[in-house]
Amino acid sequence: MGSGPIKLVVIGQDPTIQQVASRGKITTVLNLNRSGSLRTYIADICARLGISLDQHVYATNACKCFFNDPPTTILKQNQVDVLDASAHIWLPVLQQELAQFPDAVVISLGEPVLAMLVPDEYRIPIRDYWGYHKRWKEGTFAPMRITTAAESRVGRAIIPMVHQPTQRGARTLFYRERRDAYFAYLRQSGYIPSV
Repeated sequence: MGSGPIKLVVIGQDPTIQQVASRGKITTVLNLNRSGSLRTYIADICARLGISLDQHVYATNACKCFFNDPPTTILKQNQVDVLDASAHIWLPVLQQELAQFPDAVVISLGEPVLAMLVPDEYRIPIRDYWGYHKRWKEGTFAPMRITTAAESRVGRAIIPMVHQPTQRGARTLFYRERRDAYFAYLRQSGYIPSV
């Protein structure tokens, strides 16, 4: 939790990391106390919001437990979505956390987190929130949007963000090129304060 008034809640997936021996070294959610690409990514989001990562951010995970293997690995091996299967346990905890910061903007990191926070009937890929259209390279885009409080399982509007690793590589050019436009949309729509 930041040292000042909380203006942004960042929801990650879970604290599981691939190397079991390294799990005991985690002292801060999303390892935001350490320099690295995720901290840099969250700091960029904060800069676009005109806030300080160290002062105005509360970071949490949708799931609070370590899984034996990362949830994506479990899903690939067993076709079991452990995030969805454990949602009934963790969503009430997350709602209590969010209630502490009623005026904070809430963002989710990645498709698995968003899928846990949004019921099936409202679930769409993150790219669709960002205005994806199959002819986007030609300048054709669909309308942008967020998940409204009525569409979320935690009763809060959620701004879907791709997870930092999704920002890398040629396949993800869409997100890198649409980032400025998405933040402009969020400001113009009043979902985030003007910088």
